[in-house]
Amino acid sequence: MKIDLKQQVIIDISIIAVNLNENHSSGINWQNFNLDFASTTQNGQNSFIQLQSGQGFVKNLGLRVNINFNSVLNFLSQNGKNFTLFLYDLGFILMEVQMNKTKFFRLSHIYVSLFFLPVALLYSISGVAYIFGIKDDVFATKMQYEVNATLIKGQEEQMLLQILSEQNIKIPSNTKLRNDRKQGGISLGGIHYSINAKQQDPQTLIIKTTTRSLLGDMILLHKDKGGWYFSVLGVGFGIALAFLYLSGLMITLFASKKDRNPQLIVLALGVLTCLVLGYLSV
Repeated sequence: MKIDLKQQVIIDISIIAVNLNENHSSGINWQNFNLDFASTTQNGQNSFIQLQSGQGFVKNLGLRVNINFNSVLNFLSQNGKNFTLFLYDLGFILMEVQMNKTKFFRLSHIYVSLFFLPVALLYSISGVAYIFGIKDDVFATKMQYEVNATLIKGQEEQMLLQILSEQNIKIPSNTKLRNDRKQGGISLGGIHYSINAKQQDPQTLIIKTTTRSLLGDMILLHKDKGGWYFSVLGVGFGIALAFLYLSGLMITLFASKKDRNPQLIVLALGVLTCLVLGYLSV
C-alpha cells in the first residue's frame, strides 16, 4: 500500500540509520531500489559521522509530493542485514509536515478557545450553580401590585400597557404577551426584567415584576430561555467544544510523544469513569 507523506506524520524517522562495512557505504545503486526520489547521489566513502553532518550518500533528494514510504521500508527489510539507510533530510521533511499539522491544530485550539471563553465561563458557572440547587430567581428583586382592573379578552396588551403606565411601573422592551404556564396569567418582557399579570378576581388584577440578578440571567441563558441569537451562540459553543477536545487529542497524539502512554491511560480512565457513572445514574 502506498502511503502519502502528507498524511503519514506519526512515524518518527528522523534517523533510519546505522552503518555498513564499518560505518562506510559502498557499491549501492540507490536508483535500483525505486525509492521514488527525484534525484539521489552516493559517495561510497562517506562515513556515518559525515552523514550526520549532511555529507551523506543520499543528497539532493528533491522529494516529490507523494513519496512511496513503503519502498523505503521494503528496502530496509530486504537489505537490513547488509545495508542501513540514513535519511536525515527525509526525517526533517516528515518533521516539518508534522509541525505544520500540529501548528494548525494548536493555533485553531488557541483562537477558538479565546473566542468562546466567555460562553464557557457562563455555562460552567451557571451549570455548577444549578447543580447545587440555585435557581434563576436567586438575588432577584420582586415587586407586587394590586390594581382594580379587568383585562378584556382581545385587548389585554393594550389595556395592560396602559395600566403599567398609569401605575408608573417600568415597561419592558419586549411587550409581546405570552401565556405563563408557571405562574398563570400572562407575561411580557425578557429574562432579566419581566412582568406577570393575573386576574385574581373579576375586579382585581395582580401585577408582579421580577428583576433578576446576573447569575439568574446566566442560568436562564444556560437553559435556553433567552433570544434565538444566544441559542445560535450556544450551538456554536457546543460544536467548538467538540472541536477543542478533538484538536487537543490530535496535538496529544501527534506532537507529544514523550508522555503519550500516561496521556492515553488518563483518556481511557476518563471514558471509563464517564460510562460507569452515567450508567449508575440513569
